[in-house]
Amino acid sequence: FVCALCGAAFSQGSSLFKHQRVHTGEKPFACPQCGRAFSHSSNLTQHQLLHTGERPFRCGDCGKAFAKGAVLLSHRRIHTGEKPFVCTQCGRAFRERPALFHHQRIHTGEKPVRRSRASLHPQARSVSATSSEGAPGKETEPTSASGPAAVSEPGEV
Repeated sequence: FVCALCGAAFSQGSSLFKHQRVHTGEKPFACPQCGRAFSHSSNLTQHQLLHTGERPFRCGDCGKAFAKGAVLLSHRRIHTGEKPFVCTQCGRAFRERPALFHHQRIHTGEKPVRRSRASLHPQARSVSATSSEGAPGKETEPTSASGPAAVSEPGEV
């Protein structure tokens, strides 16, 4: 089953049907508590954890719990030392994609767009807000000029 708009292929017709919401913007699953709408029911289910405070994903190393599995995976890199996001210009590696994007501006000379903190990288913000040191921004802004985030991690190239 192939999407006529973008060419994405699916093994099931129902997957194509759900995919087409990307193009139509349809979001039939609304949160009864805040009204935010989602294109897939699984996204609504995940969102509702914010309202309940439930954090079903727990780190086996330190016991921290997270509402999203992806955030736990990112957090685990603190323990493993994995830094899969590598700058092609200088080889410096980062645990999170937003940190690499932030770093790459030193090569391009691009100035950061001034936006409210709430609109910047929601997933990265969740990770930084729950860093093991409790220091906001530690994970997403490793080159900050002040506070504990200014300390570079051993092994960063």
